[in-house]
Amino acid sequence: MNDCGNTDIEGVDSTNACYGGTATLLNCVNWVESNSWDGRYGLVICTDSAVYAEGPARPTGGAAAIAMLIGPDAPIAFESKFRASHMSHVYDFYMPDLAKLQVNIRYSQSQ
Repeated sequence: MNDCGNTDIEGVDSTNACYGGTATLLNCVNWVESNSWDGRYGLVICTDSAVYAEGPARPTGGAAAIAMLIGPDAPIAFESKFRASHMSHVYDFYMPDLAKLQVNIRYSQSQ
């Protein structure tokens, strides 16, 4: 970015399970809708991957990615007053070592 003269940027990494991308998108939308928004666009990039050991769960593994540009007059509208989230602390997919893509099925509640 510096080579192009664009140094007015901020960034946040969110490491989470399935809800991480959704939370990041909603946080970016909240920023655009807030009094703190200064007219810049937000960029949300979500990735997810799951690798399983050999066995019956392996075919359900895979990887995906999406990028979303967040700003005014978007083709998808967010109605913030109609939005709700619910979560609880469970080991849905337990990944004890974030440096590895391997899911630990033994401690996962999604068996």
